[in-house]
Amino acid sequence: MNDTEKERIPWIIMTAPGRDSKERVTFASLIQHGVNPKNIGVFKNIDLKTTTDTRPYQKIITEQILQGLFPMALTMINRRNAPGFYFIEDNTLLKQNFKNHYLFGNKITWLGWLKNLATYTVGSKLLYFPKHIVERIVRDKNKIPLGHTDRVFRNYGLKNNELYISPTSEIAIHTATSDIGTEKEKAAKAKIKNKFAAPNPRIPMSLFKRSGKK
Repeated sequence: MNDTEKERIPWIIMTAPGRDSKERVTFASLIQHGVNPKNIGVFKNIDLKTTTDTRPYQKIITEQILQGLFPMALTMINRRNAPGFYFIEDNTLLKQNFKNHYLFGNKITWLGWLKNLATYTVGSKLLYFPKHIVERIVRDKNKIPLGHTDRVFRNYGLKNNELYISPTSEIAIHTATSDIGTEKEKAAKAKIKNKFAAPNPRIPMSLFKRSGKK
């Protein structure tokens, strides 16, 4: 994939109500590392504090991603005639210019994770999805088993022999705190995230104003 093709790839920041500051941190990092602000979209997931859905929160979040974020991604891909899209979670920072990322054109390329184990990859922080996989996920979104997003992505890629996990994680984390899960789960997440902690990127406010961010 050449640089011209990469420049057309849209980015979607996955966030949620009440996480505006974490969304802005990721937005700023993308700009800092060469992403065109016009190629950045934002998907706000469900508000877990107000939802009446009693299912495990992992299933609720992932369902919204499959039902809402991926159709949004396909629209952005088609509009830009792009080969795929980047999925990035809020509060995530890039470590290098996005053009330096190695992408498998025919596989899900997992670029940002917190822990990569033999049987489980923790943290769906930054992934690239090629167009043909996005199209299939949109088509089959009601059939994909729900669970932790990282587990769902990993299982889907392995099932279809379409997964490449980068040997090094190409991201950093702005703050190590987590506001999802039990107190025990939050503490465990924070412990992992501390290994990836990085300062807030400094971006001129003029870039935010031109892109509509405040």
